[in-house]
Amino acid sequence: MMAKLNRFNGWVAVIAFSCVVLGSFIEDVPNSFRNQKENYVIACCSIAIALSAVVLSGYFFFEKMVGTLFEAAIGTVVFALWAAAIAVLQNPDNQLALTAFPAIKSVVIRNANLYFFSWASFVSTAYVIASLGQEHEVVNIQAVPMKLMRWYLLLITSIVLLGVSSKVRDLTCSSICPDGTNACFDSELCRRTNYGVSLGVISAALSIIPITLAHLGSLKSIIEIPVAFVALVFYCVGAAAITDNASGPGNTIGNLYFASWIGFGLTVLLFCTSIKEMVSPDQAESPEGENVESEGKDVKGGGEVKPGKGNNRNVVQNVGEHVEETPAEEEEA
Repeated sequence: MMAKLNRFNGWVAVIAFSCVVLGSFIEDVPNSFRNQKENYVIACCSIAIALSAVVLSGYFFFEKMVGTLFEAAIGTVVFALWAAAIAVLQNPDNQLALTAFPAIKSVVIRNANLYFFSWASFVSTAYVIASLGQEHEVVNIQAVPMKLMRWYLLLITSIVLLGVSSKVRDLTCSSICPDGTNACFDSELCRRTNYGVSLGVISAALSIIPITLAHLGSLKSIIEIPVAFVALVFYCVGAAAITDNASGPGNTIGNLYFASWIGFGLTVLLFCTSIKEMVSPDQAESPEGENVESEGKDVKGGGEVKPGKGNNRNVVQNVGEHVEETPAEEEEA
């Protein structure tokens, strides 16, 4: 029942965030100035709102529709629509959520509502898809260890950092001035942008190592700690260089800024968690965030029945208490 409740909240979030994006977009971009990409954003928001409303009606009036393949199909369609819409909205060349300023060689947020709520809509649809996958036993999010989830998040963050850095490289490494001359090349700004590209490639490759070994069941601390440390060093330098106020390509609030600091935070957590697990292996993080205890210890709330030898007696262990049951032969005696 918890899975249905959580997904219900996800569908509500999709409708709410899509409405904000739709309203902001219609007000920001007049009908006479819209092109094919902008019309797609309006269509995406409208379809997402309509399909989400259909699913929510099932939660209110047609409970048998909840958790079916029909809901899964709608969730997949809405996720695909927003996956394409987020690429359109977050592209500075389209001048929708972001825009490029050649004068300062930087990409800045043009419309805050479009920027933040488009990401919120996309994340909400991803949450719905994850919940549907869990219910249909495609993937069980709760069974994934928290640390492995952080490696996946680092991989995604690094890919975003790579894509954004590559996109702004044409702007930051350009020598063209606002007046049309070719005397505005900033070597330091270009070097830091190239570092962002390299950071995205290296950190993504490093993330694949523990992810692969974890799925193979052969991930050891002697491998994970050096990988996490190297990623931490790269992101420590990268976050400082990329977001530097003087000559950093991500010195303004945007995708490059957030990706740099989110990646830094994830590497700090991964390195510290790996060190903690090496020092105290009995306190490793479980999928639910609880401590995993070794076998042979009493587990609160659990019961274990151990048969005795022959017909002597059975020992019943329940919540740490030992209750002995005397066989019928001894009672008759």
